[in-house]
Amino acid sequence: MNGIDKGAHYKGKVNITEKGEVCVSWSEGLDKNYRNLDGNFCRNPDNSRKTWCYVNKTEKVWTFCNVSYCGHFCPDLKAIEHMIHPTELVIHKEDDIVHFKCDDGYILNGNPTAKCHNSDGRQPMAQWSNKQPTCTAVTCSLHNLPSTVVINPRKDHYDLSTSVNLSCTLGYTGTSVRSFCQADNTWSLKAPDCSPVSCRSINLDAHVKSSTKMPKYNDNVTLSCKEGYVGVSLSIKCYANGSWPSDRPHCRPITCSILKVDDKVLKSKNISKYNDNVTLSCKEGYNGASMTLKCNSNGVWPSQRPICTAVPCPPLNNTQHVDPPINKSGYHYGDNINFQCVEGYNLSGPPFITCHSRRNHSIGQWSDQQPLCLGNYLF
Repeated sequence: MNGIDKGAHYKGKVNITEKGEVCVSWSEGLDKNYRNLDGNFCRNPDNSRKTWCYVNKTEKVWTFCNVSYCGHFCPDLKAIEHMIHPTELVIHKEDDIVHFKCDDGYILNGNPTAKCHNSDGRQPMAQWSNKQPTCTAVTCSLHNLPSTVVINPRKDHYDLSTSVNLSCTLGYTGTSVRSFCQADNTWSLKAPDCSPVSCRSINLDAHVKSSTKMPKYNDNVTLSCKEGYVGVSLSIKCYANGSWPSDRPHCRPITCSILKVDDKVLKSKNISKYNDNVTLSCKEGYNGASMTLKCNSNGVWPSQRPICTAVPCPPLNNTQHVDPPINKSGYHYGDNINFQCVEGYNLSGPPFITCHSRRNHSIGQWSDQQPLCLGNYLF
């Protein structure tokens, strides 16, 4: 048996020790750990120097066997730079498994294990199940970071233990870090989570509105005139330091249309702008409730108007002997009544009277005493 091969995988039927003793069946041996081994053949279940067997059924007496290995061997492994080679086996035979590992700071390129096998049993030499891997130096990269992160220094690749400073670009905020390339080609610290700078409040006059309540850096904000005001809207963008351009819309109130009323109604003003109040009241000599109208945002007035009726005057007392005859009642503000007497009567009083209004009264008054028609008497 080869000096390196310990017979750990021996499955042959040699059952004689190197002293010529016949092996005892494993199932009859005193060590219950090995009773599952087949027959009384030489084996090496405990990785001893070589194969052995028990030679006594009543005592734990064992002796080495002299077994030669007749299987197939795999080609020798190459010495790979920076690879830690397995030292327990120099010559590798069928069913041996080798584990590969690289020095610290190097990464294994390939399969970490290989098994020695002879698939059809007819080849003169067994083969490895996988190609022998190689070891390459650890490098780290920063290719997938967002554009908001500043890398200093910037390179395509970084060697093991190399450090970089990661910070946020202008207009973004976040905690800067110093990160190191580690042996598993990852970074010791993550890049900062950079968020846009919050912008300051926009100074606007009372008639301008903003499209965004809490804008951030690079946001476009539309400034336009509020309801009832007119002007050209414009878009401004927040600077990296959170400030704003000085441009603002020039907003002026909408001029309202002419408020049309009839000749009995009095307006408190003639020219009005959005949100102006105009009081409409009845002119002197007319009764009616006053009202206040407000110009709306499109410059149009509500349709309501006061209803104004002429102030009535008291009925006349006596209309006898008047020619032509006149009514006693039904007279209103502004009416004039002319008096003429029939033949044989003379007018006593003014020839006409006019219906006037009285402040804060719903009934008017006559401009003078009502005249009378008096008969002519001869004495």
